[in-house]
Amino acid sequence: MTEREGFEPSNEVDPRYAISSRARSTTPAPLRVEAVSLGERKRIILLGMRRCICLGVLMAALAVAAPAPAVTRHCSATGDVCYGAFGIGSHVRLRVTLTGNLFHRYTLCVRAPDGTRACRRFHTWPIAHGLYQSTQHWRAHFPNKGPGRYRATWNAGGGAFQPAITFREGPSIHVTPASVAAGQTVRVGGLAGGCPTPDSVTLISRAFPHTHDFAGLPAVFTPVRSDDTYATFVRIPAGKPARRYAITARCGGGNFGVTGHLRVR
Repeated sequence: MTEREGFEPSNEVDPRYAISSRARSTTPAPLRVEAVSLGERKRIILLGMRRCICLGVLMAALAVAAPAPAVTRHCSATGDVCYGAFGIGSHVRLRVTLTGNLFHRYTLCVRAPDGTRACRRFHTWPIAHGLYQSTQHWRAHFPNKGPGRYRATWNAGGGAFQPAITFREGPSIHVTPASVAAGQTVRVGGLAGGCPTPDSVTLISRAFPHTHDFAGLPAVFTPVRSDDTYATFVRIPAGKPARRYAITARCGGGNFGVTGHLRVR
């Protein structure tokens, strides 16, 4: 029996199995499928693979070219999970807050400036208004590897939260502005690196006036604040020779171990 094109039944079809005119009017026409050669199919597959590879290379290049900025606090798009570093320097606390009992245990990891990484397990606890929270004083649970930038990540079992959180540990010395003319005033401040609050930071530099001294060098004293910071203003003597000067510091009987710099024009 020879089959005709379209969906009209052949005259030879038994009338018992013929489709009525009403049914034929609502029945979609059969889909035409064109045969594709093996070579054509290979070409289409290779073209798709090339597009995927090019897209992957482009995304990787964008990720390298535009690194994520340092983040100290972050909330999820829905606001269900918020986490971050609160406080300054040695007083930093790493906190996660949940809108409900989304998870009870989590892993907190901190990467030090030298690249070493330490992880600890913690619990979340209920607080007011149905929220759950966990706050950890980082120095009580993780090794202090000296001044620099630290990186913290939380993981509740489904992978590390993104983005990671960064915070800085002292001590540090920052000079603002970094370049002045003789006779002008600069601000010198930074993190005290855990020096107790009744103590004072001793700033030492040949750029300072010789009103006070330490070991025969000009020095300035400024108290440590409760948030582990210090700051003071220093007027550079009018006759100070133009050059780059180093600034060091001491507190609690020990050196900071870091050096700031000031250029006198």
